[in-house]
Amino acid sequence: MSTVFPVPAYQAALGIRPRSADGGGLGRGLPDGSGNADPLTGWNVVALRRLRSTGGTSAVAPMYTALGRWCPRSWGTG
Repeated sequence: MSTVFPVPAYQAALGIRPRSADGGGLGRGLPDGSGNADPLTGWNVVALRRLRSTGGTSAVAPMYTALGRWCPRSWGTG
């Protein structure tokens, strides 16, 4: 929860008002996610037995899927 950034207008319009657990102040709830999608500086992958660099949504979306599966397991909850 961010006390630096305000609740975005699209959340406020829906009545979503995240509050801090330690002070009750309003703020932005979940941050937007991002990943390096530039094919020149993005992800190193092995494809067709060759190391290649790739990027774009096709690289970033699987990263978030993997994190969503790996994190709970590493915490012992998945």
